[in-house]
Amino acid sequence: MFIVVSTKSPRSDKQYVWEGEANASSYTIREDTDPENHIPRGTRLTLYLKRDDKGFAHPERIQKLVKNYSQFVSFPIYTWQEKGYTKEVEVDEDPAEAKKDEQDDTTEKKKKTKTVVEKYWDWELSNETQPIWLRNPKEVSTEEYNEFYKKTFNEYLEPLASSHFTTEGEVEFRSILYVPAIAATGKDDIVNPKTKNIRLYVKRVFISDDFDGELFPRYLSFVKGVVDSNDLPLNVSREILQESRIVRIMRKRLVRKAFDMILGISMSENREVLFLVDPIDEVAIQNLKSYKEKNFIDITKEDMDLGDKNEEKEKIMKQEFGQTCDWIKKRLGDKVASVQLSNRLSSSPCVLVSGKFGWSANMERLMKSQTVGDMSSLEFMRGRRVFEINPEHEIIKNLTAACRSNQDDEDALRAVDLLYDAALVSSGYTPEDPAQLGGKIYKMMGMALSGKWSAPPEVQHPVSSRPKIPETLEAELIEPVEVDGQK
Repeated sequence: MFIVVSTKSPRSDKQYVWEGEANASSYTIREDTDPENHIPRGTRLTLYLKRDDKGFAHPERIQKLVKNYSQFVSFPIYTWQEKGYTKEVEVDEDPAEAKKDEQDDTTEKKKKTKTVVEKYWDWELSNETQPIWLRNPKEVSTEEYNEFYKKTFNEYLEPLASSHFTTEGEVEFRSILYVPAIAATGKDDIVNPKTKNIRLYVKRVFISDDFDGELFPRYLSFVKGVVDSNDLPLNVSREILQESRIVRIMRKRLVRKAFDMILGISMSENREVLFLVDPIDEVAIQNLKSYKEKNFIDITKEDMDLGDKNEEKEKIMKQEFGQTCDWIKKRLGDKVASVQLSNRLSSSPCVLVSGKFGWSANMERLMKSQTVGDMSSLEFMRGRRVFEINPEHEIIKNLTAACRSNQDDEDALRAVDLLYDAALVSSGYTPEDPAQLGGKIYKMMGMALSGKWSAPPEVQHPVSSRPKIPETLEAELIEPVEVDGQK
């Protein structure tokens, strides 16, 4: 590939030409003395391609490159494109049909036409999209933010949240960040440590979206957005990104803005989640009760209320499953204080929670581990446990059917026992008799797997001892035949 760059200032009559070859270490600069090659002003860049590389000159490929890298530059870019328009043209009549029309004088003659596409070439503006991040955030609507997000990142769902901001001071850049509505599900999106979700622009020219933690940490790789900097050079390389002080400052501020955006999501839902793992946390939270007018709610305790209860639906559910709760409570006895319908479960059939003022499963384990612990207080604090069931789960629906048909069915009662033991383990409690629990599981497995893969036994047909009665044959009657006048 050979490159020629011609440039001319409007204040000068001289035009200069830069010439060079791709991958060459030298170039030439000369004055263009041919008046026919002069341009009024500006710069003209000409690429001379080899015959094998003519695919690079295809109009669609050029337009795609312009839209990808220079879609948001401040000056217009036109590409030479083939266009077309439709028009009606007359067609020659078939001689047979023309003769028929001449014979029929009453028929009004109409000229036959057809629609054709007339092709022509013209310049087409390829970067008419204005960069949305340069506009005042107060003037951009939510619909415009969502439309830009879908178009830029090929998404079909609207983002969960967005943040449009400008950073000024020692480093200046503009950015729009988005939190997708759903998490990435593709294998490449999860396994690949690199992220293509952040598009870096320098002076509105697209530079790259292939980063390995330089602009965004990997734990925030799900965040998508654009960053436009005026401080970085246009020929920025990966080495510059890794060593640049400007990039390090940009990274810190982008991370801070991303956390603010994510926090805004939780604030809009009026909920914040605290994951407490230290032994002192539960004791501290129980005594603290609230912080900045926000009450703490322990999701491992009974009567959890997040403000989204449907009283009408709860009333209907209690009428439908109230008998089931009483039946399960009768079976479990003193193991639980009560059996209630749960509003916290979605995929699990049941859960075991502690009372409002009792110990959680974690606290109970900690107190058990204390060799000098008071066993009487341990029994008192763990005494109240609430067994919550999920009325939408198939297991609970089947047990409800068993409760209505036969409450003394041994298989149904055995299923209730095993359901409690499973909830005991999954909720973090320690089973009192692990060996007995194992026996129940083995027995249920034996019932479920019985004869599933083994060959069915051969059926032995009984042999009768009664004597075999010979088959009765029906006699055939033969008529006499006359032969020579005698029978």
